[in-house]
Amino acid sequence: MSLADAASGIRRAWDVLQSDYVHAAEGFARDPQDAAFARGRLEEGRAIGAFLLDRFPSRHLDVLDLGSGNGGVSLAIANYRNCRVVSLDTGIHPLARTLAKRTASPVEIVAGDGVRTPFADECFDLVLCLELVEHVPEPGRLGAEVMRILRPGGACMVTTPPRLPHLFAPDPHFGIPGLLLLPDRLQRLAATRLWKRVPPGAYDVRHIYAYAGSIARLFPGHAGFQAIDSSTAWPPVLRDRFAWKRLLLRKEDRPAGR
Repeated sequence: MSLADAASGIRRAWDVLQSDYVHAAEGFARDPQDAAFARGRLEEGRAIGAFLLDRFPSRHLDVLDLGSGNGGVSLAIANYRNCRVVSLDTGIHPLARTLAKRTASPVEIVAGDGVRTPFADECFDLVLCLELVEHVPEPGRLGAEVMRILRPGGACMVTTPPRLPHLFAPDPHFGIPGLLLLPDRLQRLAATRLWKRVPPGAYDVRHIYAYAGSIARLFPGHAGFQAIDSSTAWPPVLRDRFAWKRLLLRKEDRPAGR
């Protein structure tokens, strides 16, 4: 590991970790698109970890990655020494299991339901809901569970594609132009039966949100939200509400004296 890597507070050099990850991911990929998606998850986790290191340079953080999928995000965040990461999904992805063994990464992998997690109250500083809320049948229950397990003053990071920038563009999940101009039920009908671009059993999008405040309302007791890493040319007041990249929702601090 280089001196620069050591100074940045990471466990393994990024090029070594990436090499191990890409090699393992390509063994599970069905096509080049799958492999590219897997590589993107590692980069996403690295960016989130860098954000956390910048915001909390000297603080230990307990992080939960909800809906962790192939484990790439969890793996990258756990590479930062100040982060302990728990990775939860309804099933344990074989790539996540392989990576945990190959890299000896300090990620705890758990199978479970995001609306009924097996964790105690107030045990995480950060919960990640990355590309998750648009797929959940009862997102309000998910939000309530997130707020239960967050410590006072903790935060939830949400990524989910904003509706308005995709209205006349290919939709972010299936690449169908103009799909998001339609109501939710007609989106499913058009994608699976009209254009037949997606098998009915593979269509798992419940709702694409247009307004960041609608997402924030899913998390009871939040003390406000902010958009981070937004890069569109929209004016900030519109960008943060309608064209976000990531949203950070803070849980209220415990009142003084309690």
